[in-house]
Amino acid sequence: MQVPPIIVQKIFTQIFSYINVQLFNSLLLRRECCTFSNGEYVKAGIAELELWCCQAKEESWLPYNSKQDLDCWTALD
Repeated sequence: MQVPPIIVQKIFTQIFSYINVQLFNSLLLRRECCTFSNGEYVKAGIAELELWCCQAKEESWLPYNSKQDLDCWTALD
């Protein structure tokens, strides 16, 4: 049985939203974390994560072009 992709997407969206809220709240509770330089560091990290997510999304839609590609993906498991 396969789970519909929209359900998987919604589950991950909710999980990441929860993690986001928890991390943000924990950062706000620590006075030493509320600085401009730390904010810029977090902003850069989020931008890098967004870029990685976009690249991973694009790659996930690419079809397997050869047996070599399939072997590469199965070796990662």
